[in-house]
Amino acid sequence: MMFSEVSTLLLSLLLLAVALAGVISIQPRSMMGVGLHWFASWLAQCFSSYLALACVAILIWVGLTSPVKVFSISIAIGIALICTFSMGLYLLIFWRGRKTADIAEHVVNRAIAGLDISGQSSQFDPEDKPGLLSRAGLRPFYFGQQRVRRLKNVPYGNMGIAHHMDIYLPKELPSGPLPILIQVPGGAWVTGSKDQQGLPLLNRMAAKGWACFSVNYRLGPKARFPDMLTDVLMAIAWVKAHAVEYGADPGFVAITGGSAGGHLASLAALLQNRAAFQPGFEDVDTGVSVVVPFYGRYDFLNRHQILPGNGIIPFLAAKVMPGLPEACPELWQHASPEAQVHVKAPPFLIVHGSGDTLIPVEEARAFYQALKAVSDQAVDYLELPGAQHAFDMVNSSWSQPTVEAVSRYLNAHFSHYRHQTQD
Repeated sequence: MMFSEVSTLLLSLLLLAVALAGVISIQPRSMMGVGLHWFASWLAQCFSSYLALACVAILIWVGLTSPVKVFSISIAIGIALICTFSMGLYLLIFWRGRKTADIAEHVVNRAIAGLDISGQSSQFDPEDKPGLLSRAGLRPFYFGQQRVRRLKNVPYGNMGIAHHMDIYLPKELPSGPLPILIQVPGGAWVTGSKDQQGLPLLNRMAAKGWACFSVNYRLGPKARFPDMLTDVLMAIAWVKAHAVEYGADPGFVAITGGSAGGHLASLAALLQNRAAFQPGFEDVDTGVSVVVPFYGRYDFLNRHQILPGNGIIPFLAAKVMPGLPEACPELWQHASPEAQVHVKAPPFLIVHGSGDTLIPVEEARAFYQALKAVSDQAVDYLELPGAQHAFDMVNSSWSQPTVEAVSRYLNAHFSHYRHQTQD
């Protein structure tokens, strides 16, 4: 036998533990517990098809190889029950994610109802409502890359790899200038890279006729806020200055990002054209047209006591900010998007999963309410039932319909922009 009875039982129990993590939303008290629960839940949600198939494979293996002994039969029955229950949980995870398509379609249709979107369908593409054994289920790392031309490591500043971006362009260029999407990667402001995140959305938008720019920025603890924000604003300025070289329209720039990238994308949109955060390019326009942050951090100071105790203040003070809140209170205020909402904020579509272990969904809800209360522009909120942090790094039953929703939302805003500029 390739696997012993005990090792097969342990593997079955591991599959069960991962499945339970994908179904049960909890907030562990320790940082290690938070990390383990997030990773197990993320695996269950993003690879549910493969994990369900692993349960089937174990069931077949046990059925073909178990000797006819009382002890072995007892273990085999136990393994069979565990795998059957686990497989049911993975199917439940898939169908929970599958509800995202209907929710996203409703939210986006409502969000763009007042915009001019002539020529666009009001319905989602049926291919973007994935089945368990569809491309989303069985090809998690396929994003339609063959339709996209990628330019790697294009510098936008003089800080080496920290000031590099990757550019995604459609292989078949449409007529007219391309709309622009800037992607800001996450990684708790201390890690992460332009070529690791947002790939389903970047490839989808580029294939649909957008010029997409995924940007690196300086990371902590070597760099400290507002260095990261300054880099994102610098990238926006560079993209606008060089847009024509890539067949893009500098008049329409959308920005997105996940986690720390969602935080920085939101902050760049709210603090655009602020000279204090644009050293050396104070007079350059860094305005954006629309913002779509994914599972972002919106409050550094834990104002609503969503996190226990001091929240992430100790981590931020040690790795990201130049000191504790009492040492530089104004800078901590500027670092929190919730504290920077204002009447002239651009349109926002805030995307967050209700099962997020790393950044609780209550933080996104609070930011949505704060921004909606003051902004003159539309503020919309897409909450994905049960979705975990970083759900959009691969194709899954959550990410594929969400990417379709964001694609329609951004295309509607670009259509509205073209209608206004042509009048």
